[in-house]
Amino acid sequence: MLDRKINLYAGVFMMVLAALFVMSMAGSAGAFPFVLQGKVVTIDSGSHKLTLQEDQCGMSGQYGLTWDDRSTVMRGNDFVSFNDIRAGDEISVTYYEQSPGLYLAKDINIIPANMAARC
Repeated sequence: MLDRKINLYAGVFMMVLAALFVMSMAGSAGAFPFVLQGKVVTIDSGSHKLTLQEDQCGMSGQYGLTWDDRSTVMRGNDFVSFNDIRAGDEISVTYYEQSPGLYLAKDINIIPANMAARC
């Protein structure tokens, strides 16, 4: 009888452990940062959205990104405001995928025109 209870508890423990593992893996799906560089096509400070056109080194596409109060914007070594970003600016963005199709910018760096990477 005691062996049966121990086996039952061990089985329940293993199921709980497996469930926690699966939940931790699902929660980390958007935990890896990505980096993207391109030109700002549109920016809407009111809705915290920008569209970025990547067109470098054979890669091309437009990407929609959002930002929140934890996101930062820098120009060189100086922190600046989102209002300092203009359409046509070359930027580098570190972002996370919050959910499929929703990308949150963590760090935005405004790149001087003469420093933009080219192939």
